[in-house]
Amino acid sequence: MPSALVRKLESLDQLLDKLTRETRRGVPVVVEGRNDAEALTKMGVECKTIYVKGTRRTMLETIEQLRFYPEVIVLTDFDRRGVEMEREIAQQLQEKKVKPNTTFWKGIKGLVGRDVKDIEGLPAYVAGLRRKLGTSLFEP
Repeated sequence: MPSALVRKLESLDQLLDKLTRETRRGVPVVVEGRNDAEALTKMGVECKTIYVKGTRRTMLETIEQLRFYPEVIVLTDFDRRGVEMEREIAQQLQEKKVKPNTTFWKGIKGLVGRDVKDIEGLPAYVAGLRRKLGTSLFEP
């Protein structure tokens, strides 16, 4: 029977695989900053990312530019501020008639929320799980 770590890693791999499929369809991903986007790339998720922090635009201006997409994936951090941002971004997107996809955020947060506080920390966390289990870094 698989250990809890094996199940956690398998679930993360499945979520990242589904995330990759969604982004290949052209669904953009909202992250907090550049380091979060780089973390996704390290894990093999190539996507159009939009930052809500670290730019000259306000969050509302950033969300305004997303109004032309039918769906946007929201991947903010898992700390208190990230939770608040997830709710605010989702609400603002809905007001613009854009579907906020928070499925990946909820899934990842549910798996690693106590161990990882941000998207930026995911690659190291996954690599650590793989080391413990003796598997290669980012290959399922």
